[in-house]
Amino acid sequence: MNADAENYEFGEFRLEVGKRLLLRRGEPVSLTPKVFETLLQLVRHRGKVIAKDDLMRAVWPDTVVEENNLNQNISALRRVLGESRGEHRYIATIPGKGYHFLASMETAGRRGCAEVTVAVLPFHNLSGDAEREYLADGLAEDVIATLGQVDPEHIRVIGRTTMMAYKQTKKTLAEIGRELGAEYVVESSMRSEAGLVRIRSNLIRVTDRYRRGR
Repeated sequence: MNADAENYEFGEFRLEVGKRLLLRRGEPVSLTPKVFETLLQLVRHRGKVIAKDDLMRAVWPDTVVEENNLNQNISALRRVLGESRGEHRYIATIPGKGYHFLASMETAGRRGCAEVTVAVLPFHNLSGDAEREYLADGLAEDVIATLGQVDPEHIRVIGRTTMMAYKQTKKTLAEIGRELGAEYVVESSMRSEAGLVRIRSNLIRVTDRYRRGR
């Protein structure tokens, strides 16, 4: 890809690679060259874990540095991106492995066309009827199948077998999204009201918990 055209948008930020510039709501954000390069490597490896050693080699290709240098860059990025202590909206530390950039990414100039990953959680059966579990599981399977046909080129939907492992999970949406590399999670419930079955679903963006439901 031509570096001049290699621009990315995530949240309220825009990364312009050719100009070596990070913008927040259109305003330049001050970054040192090595901090910028650290962010660029994380962005380019979005959706997968990049090992600390690989990240250090990419940022300091001709220099042997200590891990503390990388830790300082990551801390600086978290401050710039507005992450509070213990929060991982953009950058997750994977113990013993490296870092994972979590934000939903769009290539500038093709807004709405970037590939995103969606995880459909098993339905919560709130009907009080244990025999309706089969219906709840079937509904989740139908949602997965339907979403998978919407736009396969740009929307990746995680399969049923993987998602059933999260039935009655106590994990947070952030944890689930991080484990699956998913930017969005569909959370649904099923309940009985006046002899009818009522279904409610929310599409939740993992990074900031923004939800749309019906």
